[in-house]
Amino acid sequence: MNLRVNQPHRNGVYEAPQHLSGALSASARRRQASTTFPDEARLRGVSPLLYALHRFHIGGLAPMRLILAVLIGLAALWATGALPGGRWAALPWLALAALLIWVGARARRSDYVAFQEADWPQIAASRLHPDDKVALHATGQFTVEGKYQRHTWLPGFYRTFATGEHALLCLARQRNWLLLAQSPGDEPGMWYAFIAPHEITRIRWGELRFGVNHAPALAVDYRLTLPAEGRRKKEQVRAEAVYLAFADAEDAALVLADLLVDYPQGIPGATQP
Repeated sequence: MNLRVNQPHRNGVYEAPQHLSGALSASARRRQASTTFPDEARLRGVSPLLYALHRFHIGGLAPMRLILAVLIGLAALWATGALPGGRWAALPWLALAALLIWVGARARRSDYVAFQEADWPQIAASRLHPDDKVALHATGQFTVEGKYQRHTWLPGFYRTFATGEHALLCLARQRNWLLLAQSPGDEPGMWYAFIAPHEITRIRWGELRFGVNHAPALAVDYRLTLPAEGRRKKEQVRAEAVYLAFADAEDAALVLADLLVDYPQGIPGATQP
């Protein structure tokens, strides 16, 4: 069931969209008086399990850290030779800990999602109205008040300002997992991503999967500029990718048509206005 949100969270503030964007067909979408964010991801499957083990906290620590501490502690006990099996019995525990570290690192590098690219649809470039927003689930790097953090399958909205800058306005809700773990204290609230047209280097069409969650999606590669502040003595520019998953292919096509307006590379099969 969708949660209707009417109060700002600690991370930023948000405005309610006047209405969701119109479809490429003649049918118009219903106007909404307040923002209704999509539901969170269902945490079922291998990738969501790894995500939960690394993301949620129990007593301030991620469950994966607690599991690794137990495995290394067991290995240390057997390594003393005081337990049955001798010192060699410590190796399986160390091997299991190493396997979990390796699997977790691989999952984090892809933000726990898998994108399957597909052929481009035939579509005409068409700018969204600045007041239009398209509901989605976004995965990638987000920011708020100078903080940067990666999120997976975060519910929110896509919009394009009158300046042509594209924005993701997303909401991280407070969540519990298995009645023991919960979201870190600094995570709930609004998170944002802003992408200027000239920063986009590639756009892909396909399907995004996150465990049992799967949806039509766009993968947008772009250059993220990190300002010189704190430990960063100089401005940094790095390659990033944000994944936009939609309720249906029609919404995905709306956003793709909007991105194409200022996309310099052009896409086979696409037409400019």
